[in-house]
Amino acid sequence: MHMPVVVGYLVGLAQVAGGLAILSGALIRLGAACIIVVMLGAIFLVHLPHGFDIGKGGIEYALTQLLISIALLITGAGAYSLAPRLPKPLRKL
Repeated sequence: MHMPVVVGYLVGLAQVAGGLAILSGALIRLGAACIIVVMLGAIFLVHLPHGFDIGKGGIEYALTQLLISIALLITGAGAYSLAPRLPKPLRKL
């Protein structure tokens, strides 16, 4: 794709940090925003020319992750998350 190496590291960091944020429930909206950006890039830069079918390298799986991240961004953390243990100003993130 002729992008600098640092872009690959930033995408990897966004996926790992976003996944950990979603998994723990702490900073879930920030993590969901990271995953949304990464999945939009994956869909438009990699998977879109291959169609929808995941068996042919299509957008099916990336679109599923994108839609789940949008839902988590809207709804926020659940009852079993670690968000209540965060300081008061960070709880909304």
